[in-house]
Amino acid sequence: MCGVLCTLQMTFLDGVRQVLHVFWLFIPLPVFWALYDQQVCSVQLLVSFALPVLLHFSVYQSVWIVVQCCVFVFKIYPRSI
Repeated sequence: MCGVLCTLQMTFLDGVRQVLHVFWLFIPLPVFWALYDQQVCSVQLLVSFALPVLLHFSVYQSVWIVVQCCVFVFKIYPRSI
């Protein structure tokens, strides 16, 4: 009986040792992601400086789309009822 338990325990301990060897590879990952998330991306800088211009453009763009829809529906391609 001890032979089977001893081999199972040894197999389990070998597995734990292998997991711990792999675990050492993953220890630096939280530090890397913590430092990576603190960096300011160039896209974030661009948006912070260009946000008022983009909002101004989006208002005109939405109005232009509504105008185009009305022109196409009522003037260029009117439905025949």
